[in-house]
Amino acid sequence: MNLKPILRLRGPASTSFYFALCVAVLLTGSANAQNPLSVTTTSIASSANPATLEQPITFTASVAASGGTPTGMVVFKDGSDTFGTVPLQADGSAKLAISTLAVANHVITAAYSGDAEFAGSLSAPLTQVVDKFATVIAVASSANPAPPGQPVVLTATVKGLNGTATGTVTFNVGSDALGTSALAADGSAKISLSRLSAGSHAVVASFGGDARHGGSTSPVLIQVVDKSATTTTLASSANPATVGHSVTFTARVAGAGGTPTGTVTLKDGANILGFGFLLADGTAKVAVSTLASGLHAVTAAYEGDGTFAPSVSASYEQMLEPASVSYQPVAILIATIIVAALLVLSRGVALAVVARIFRWLLRPVWLGGRYALRFLRILSRRRPQRPADAFLGLSVQTLSQAFTETENAIKEDFDPSSIPIDRHRRLVCFWLHPVPQNKGGLAAPNDGDYEKTQAAADFKKAESFFNIDVQPLKTNALNLYDDVHNAFIVKLFKDSDKPCFHVLSEFRKTINSNVT
Repeated sequence: MNLKPILRLRGPASTSFYFALCVAVLLTGSANAQNPLSVTTTSIASSANPATLEQPITFTASVAASGGTPTGMVVFKDGSDTFGTVPLQADGSAKLAISTLAVANHVITAAYSGDAEFAGSLSAPLTQVVDKFATVIAVASSANPAPPGQPVVLTATVKGLNGTATGTVTFNVGSDALGTSALAADGSAKISLSRLSAGSHAVVASFGGDARHGGSTSPVLIQVVDKSATTTTLASSANPATVGHSVTFTARVAGAGGTPTGTVTLKDGANILGFGFLLADGTAKVAVSTLASGLHAVTAAYEGDGTFAPSVSASYEQMLEPASVSYQPVAILIATIIVAALLVLSRGVALAVVARIFRWLLRPVWLGGRYALRFLRILSRRRPQRPADAFLGLSVQTLSQAFTETENAIKEDFDPSSIPIDRHRRLVCFWLHPVPQNKGGLAAPNDGDYEKTQAAADFKKAESFFNIDVQPLKTNALNLYDDVHNAFIVKLFKDSDKPCFHVLSEFRKTINSNVT
């Protein structure tokens, strides 16, 4: 208060006013000292927390005091920056709306300045979160399922954009990145793939966001790539084949764009004959020797692999014929004769035996079936039906599959020079004898049960004479062939009920004689 004008007054009146003013001043100071400013509390609240970029936010400051209604101003600050001053309303509140806060976490405070009766106060800080625009992304495929080897275009579409967005989209299968693509103005991103393997792939697209837009991840898209189609064909090494002989089936699997791998199953109808693994050339071989006589519908089923689809061959008709009696070329050398025969019982069971006389050593060889050598006899020419004094008998035996033709396989050994036979003529006779199914050994031969064909040949100036007795024999001929001279030596055949032989002088390169 400026008291100078008052002090210029003169006289008793001025003295009285000054005294009164001093008393008023003293009384006012005394009243203020006895009644201080009322304490206030200020709080602040947000209408949206968190908020999105450019979203309006209203901050409300509330000033509370006891014994009256505060008046004055409230200052709003973001950190140390003031962004608004609003007068306090009658209800003790002050509101400020703002939509310009940047993407960040903001520390907002409200400060009440006070008035003549109420003291100022500052609110506790409020953390206001302002987020980027939220986005949603989805991914789609140009072909699902996709044929093998065909390019697939994956398209990601980002929605929820506000204005032009920038950034990239990453495409992944599991943890493996397929590629990235920049976001186009329409919010899409694309990549083209041609290296996806056959099978199912879980594809995910991720948008990384930019300064204004938040990132997002798409739901999983299951992209299916079909396996490459295959074709399986089947062939055999012999068709028709003979019962008991091994037939090799060859399955060939072909597929575009590579070489199939895996296993092929060979079947005769529903019966599995065997398995084969595909080689580098796409073939698998299975050898089968157990097919019975008749027609068989054989198929090859390829199981497929990670790239190539399974396939089944067309039915392959494999014919198995009953074994017939046939004689292979017989090499007649100076002390060697080989007779090979395939025989068939009346029941159609295929049997085979090879008997070799090598330097007068008999070496039996098993080729399958139920036949065995029964006897070996040295016969006199003068008494061809009766054993000579010198007799050599083979032990009764059933030759088994384990019996192989080796030097150690010789069962009997004799020296022809030790046998007194007239004029050095020798007659060797042996039987092929069937083993009965209901017995473990060999039955005794019965002349009434077998047909016999005797074959005789003069050889090396009549120094050697062979009698071959093969049973059961139905009809036709046996050829003895001189491999050295490429000529038939003797053609033996059954003529009516009397065995006879015919010496051929002609020379031939091949021989093919069957007994049926």
